[in-house]
Amino acid sequence: MRKMKSLEAQRRRHIIDCTIAVLVRDGVAGTSLSRVASEAKVAKGIICYYFGSKDGLFDAALASVREQMVGAVVDGAEALDDEWQRVSAFVVGHLSYVRKNRAEVLALRHLASTRAGGSEVSDHLAERFDEPPQPPRSDSSLDS
Repeated sequence: MRKMKSLEAQRRRHIIDCTIAVLVRDGVAGTSLSRVASEAKVAKGIICYYFGSKDGLFDAALASVREQMVGAVVDGAEALDDEWQRVSAFVVGHLSYVRKNRAEVLALRHLASTRAGGSEVSDHLAERFDEPPQPPRSDSSLDS
């Protein structure tokens, strides 16, 4: 049973990796389930079985890149005691991740910029970047 779950996890990972490759090569508009299936060398139905739809596949790709990026950036920073060292480690970790994982970051950018996906992951990104900045709140006790 454990081997079956491991095989399923590997297959999901492979499909996500192929989705990222197609997104980078063809952009969001050119990424179809058929192209991803061809790249992954699986039937289109397998993708629908694992991800439900193209939106589900895009959301899984977004979540995967986000989890990898957060893991790479936060792990090194959390171990430090000094606040400034943590900030520095976070920035350096982020830039290092982007440099090493250019394809994944580009795929994330493609998906986020077009709001592809349509569920919580992509909607969360859209909400985060579409909201206008809020003006600072004035503290009435400072006005007197």
